[in-house]
Amino acid sequence: STWLLSSVAIIVSVDWITGDAVPLNIRQSFGGRSPRLGLGDAVRGVDSGSLDGFFKAVNNLEVRVVGPALFIPDIVPGLVAYVDAGCFGSAGSPGPAAWGFVASTGAGVFLDLFNFAQFTLYVHYRLVGENANGSAWSLPSFGTLDFNLKF
Repeated sequence: STWLLSSVAIIVSVDWITGDAVPLNIRQSFGGRSPRLGLGDAVRGVDSGSLDGFFKAVNNLEVRVVGPALFIPDIVPGLVAYVDAGCFGSAGSPGPAAWGFVASTGAGVFLDLFNFAQFTLYVHYRLVGENANGSAWSLPSFGTLDFNLKF
């Protein structure tokens, strides 16, 4: 009946593209084993697909705690808090060099079901800049809902 530290995760990714004619969908993607849609998708709470460039780097820091089981041992609630930061640039592109920095923070609650599926409800706050809707907050409906399956 106590809350326990579940995990601390630090993820660092760098994406660098070179070439004379790089398509927009390549500049917008953030490659790797699990591709994301631009730096905006790698930094939580930022418009997905935004902040494209020939260079992108991101650092995600996340802390999760789990609580006592609800009703049956295989349904476990938890809390998550994070800070994400990234930079992007167009150095090497045909146009002038432009660089930028983005950061966000947020928190969420999750429900782990049978150590197989996890539903997470996030609230994000953009620390640098604002999204296309003019707000630093990401609160569509009740936040951002993520669903993950574990294999």
